[in-house]
Amino acid sequence: MVVEQKLMKKEMYVNLVATKFWNNLILNRENREYNGGKKMETQNELEKEVGKIESERKSLKPRKVKIVKVAIEEVGEKKNKKVVCQVDHPDADVPIAISAVSYLRDKAVKTTGLWYNLDKEDNLQLGSALTILLEKTDSKNIKALEGKEVETELDGNFLCFKAY
Repeated sequence: MVVEQKLMKKEMYVNLVATKFWNNLILNRENREYNGGKKMETQNELEKEVGKIESERKSLKPRKVKIVKVAIEEVGEKKNKKVVCQVDHPDADVPIAISAVSYLRDKAVKTTGLWYNLDKEDNLQLGSALTILLEKTDSKNIKALEGKEVETELDGNFLCFKAY
């Protein structure tokens, strides 16, 4: 009997702790303090309606661009390396960044990021999107892309290099 009472007390305590945890979780979500202080939506934001004002952001059309600078940046949680090209676009006031290329693979156009991948001999991976762009522009390495003029095309809403 004493053992059963102790088990019941322990079970009630666990239930109380769990209830407090869930109540605090819900309260914190409402106060936008959940998930390590990251911002959560408020009820007001969830109830916003679609506006009637057109965006002032102009979409750049595919044109020939000049690569003015290349850099390798770490992307995402895994810190994968990607080549980012800063280009002068005829319709843009400031340089823009392009980090993807469209090319032909198996009789279809494929668009891929300019990922920096090396082979076993520590050279750029043959057949990668990056090396396809290098071949198309007659560049022997990434740095040699600077100063090259390359055609672009739209991939969804974003410009990418055209290498076919």
